[in-house]
Amino acid sequence: MSRPVDRRTAAALTVLALASGGIGYALGRQGSQPDRGETYLQALQRDLDLRPEQVEAVDRLLAREDADLAALVDDSRDALRDPVAARRRQTEHEMLSLLDDEQRARYEALSRP
Repeated sequence: MSRPVDRRTAAALTVLALASGGIGYALGRQGSQPDRGETYLQALQRDLDLRPEQVEAVDRLLAREDADLAALVDDSRDALRDPVAARRRQTEHEMLSLLDDEQRARYEALSRP
């Protein structure tokens, strides 16, 4: 029998993963090009014939973007923490109201670490 706490924790982690992974997926820039095994910067360099100083400048821009996006993801996690916890408490409260006394006691025992 799976523990209810584990399912709720998994749901919260899924929300956090989507928040953090969605940004990178949507941009699709920093990962390698799977068909060629090269980075985004390497692909730009090849496709646009970037000069060395342009490569350096674009590399700095992408590094700053990475840092900014990492900060946004951290902020998103912090912003989601309280609403996710509140929603989990609401669901648990509503679920407990559906259980009889014996089931509530068994649930409480399952929920303890």
